[in-house]
Amino acid sequence: MTAERTNTTAPTIETVEFIDTWLGENAMWVDSRVMDFALDVRTLLSSSTPSELDDLEPSGAEAS
Repeated sequence: MTAERTNTTAPTIETVEFIDTWLGENAMWVDSRVMDFALDVRTLLSSSTPSELDDLEPSGAEAS
């Protein structure tokens, strides 16, 4: 179980770092709605624990 949490946490941190980098490079070019969405996703990922992320309802391609 510990190994599973380690694997889950790393992609979340990498995703937050990617969003930070992307926003830093593209903030002046993107629409305000895209900026809001990226910041919402970043906030969700950085404030949620891995167990909370597992409890979220799947959406998009994962929902089927």
